[in-house]
Amino acid sequence: MLKLQILPKNILTLLLTCVIFTVLFITQGCKDDIISHDLRITPGDTQKEVLNDVEILYSDSAMVRVRLTGPELIRKYEQERTKEEFTKGVFVEFYDETGKVTSTLKADYAFRSEGADEITVQGNVLLTSSKKETMETDELIWNQKEEEVYTEKFVLVKTAKERAWGHGFVSNQNFTEWRIKGFEGKLPSEKFGVE
Repeated sequence: MLKLQILPKNILTLLLTCVIFTVLFITQGCKDDIISHDLRITPGDTQKEVLNDVEILYSDSAMVRVRLTGPELIRKYEQERTKEEFTKGVFVEFYDETGKVTSTLKADYAFRSEGADEITVQGNVLLTSSKKETMETDELIWNQKEEEVYTEKFVLVKTAKERAWGHGFVSNQNFTEWRIKGFEGKLPSEKFGVE
């Protein structure tokens, strides 16, 4: 049989006082930590998230077709849409159906709006094919649905045989079939010291 033991009034008061001081001590300590870290949240902070060392894979029929990486992705939640920005550069690898890299795309900055089938890359844009052909421009748009890249900006295309330039460019994302829209000129590669 259990016995109920009643503590004297002075011991109960002592116990209650210890509990109160312990709670005050703990909460005061937490309060000081928050102030010393200067934690402040503004309304804008709750409308964005920052992700580091990002890797995004796009697949089709369980095969990776595109691998996109970047050191930082900022996702901004705006009124009716979400905008994603790679503010510290982006690197993209395009794969064929066998898993082989067919082309790469590198740029200083990239952005996309939620629901859009296009990603825009800007700043020192370099598209490279598996044959080591390159296309350089300031801005390039990748249409994911159509699997093509294009721009209306100035482009310089370098192949083993020639250098070609102009305004406007369109290509499949594998950079195997391309054309310069407003062709302005070309020179043989040997003029640049390339064989």
